[in-house]
Amino acid sequence: MLTYTHTNIAILQVAPASMAGTVGAIFNGALEFGSAVGFAAVGSIETSVEATHGGPEEYHGRAAAFLFLLGIVSLEIISVSWLYQRKTDHLPQPEFTDPVCDNPVVEQSKEKADELNNVNHGAKTSNSPV
Repeated sequence: MLTYTHTNIAILQVAPASMAGTVGAIFNGALEFGSAVGFAAVGSIETSVEATHGGPEEYHGRAAAFLFLLGIVSLEIISVSWLYQRKTDHLPQPEFTDPVCDNPVVEQSKEKADELNNVNHGAKTSNSPV
């Protein structure tokens, strides 16, 4: 469970905010699909090896399933260490005041977001209940 949490946080940290829901759904779907396929593969390997090497009383089927899982996890570790790019981990995120964001579409989206969040930047507020 702890590894799942760290992986989920790392994936959502590098994903754009507009795609966070989609990225989370894809990640959770991959976990569920991977679990189902993994259980089926391990069960199939264990059963087929036990059928040819001494039956369920022997350890050969479980050993083959363990070696299969060890190989898959090793492949995942090697893939992540090779493909993961750490140079993008701590880059500053763009702000609305950046010159890149000086276009009318961004200004309209800022105004819409302020309307939805009931933000009134110029109004004075009072603490009186009336």
